[in-house]
Amino acid sequence: MALVSTLDPQPTPSMNKCSFTDQDIIYRAGDPASVMYFIKAGQVELIDEFPETGRHVTAVLGPGKV
Repeated sequence: MALVSTLDPQPTPSMNKCSFTDQDIIYRAGDPASVMYFIKAGQVELIDEFPETGRHVTAVLGPGKV
């Protein structure tokens, strides 16, 4: 996304810093999105869940990703 690639990931007065633990669920597919997260440190797993096969990690995002 061109818009995202031009944004500065450093906090500004209109941005809030937050932290999550290993088991926190940040977002579920289908939920309304009201915020955007910049990953400053650590990793975020994108996980798909299927009734037949269970959970599957589809991607791992790290610092600098949205």
